[in-house]
Amino acid sequence: MLKKLSRVQRGAAGEAFAMYWLLERGWWVACNFSATGPFDLVAVHRDGKVVLLDVKFCSYDEFRGAPRHRRSLRSYRVRTALQKLLRVHLLLIDEDLSVLIEPAIPGYFEKEVGGDDAQVMPTRDPTGPPDQ
Repeated sequence: MLKKLSRVQRGAAGEAFAMYWLLERGWWVACNFSATGPFDLVAVHRDGKVVLLDVKFCSYDEFRGAPRHRRSLRSYRVRTALQKLLRVHLLLIDEDLSVLIEPAIPGYFEKEVGGDDAQVMPTRDPTGPPDQ
């Protein structure tokens, strides 16, 4: 279904899915309404951890014909110098709706045992008390 959407529509759908994904894991989420900028979402955990996220939807069409070492979500998206300065994390979503956060956020999102495109899972219980 996502293949039939334009690039802008896929980006909007990716951001909507990212908001849903974060909300389901107990984060508060605010979106950047600016057309451009170094991040798309601001996610805040109950314990006060604030994370800036740039959401990227990755189509499998990008992987066709690529060398084997370039066929993972993380190989096609690089943070800009400004994003690195602001400590923006990339939230990458593929067509199967698997999510990868780069760089990882230790203590909050860790990769499940698996391949490069393993789904990221929360390590904290969002319903439990915040860590002291």
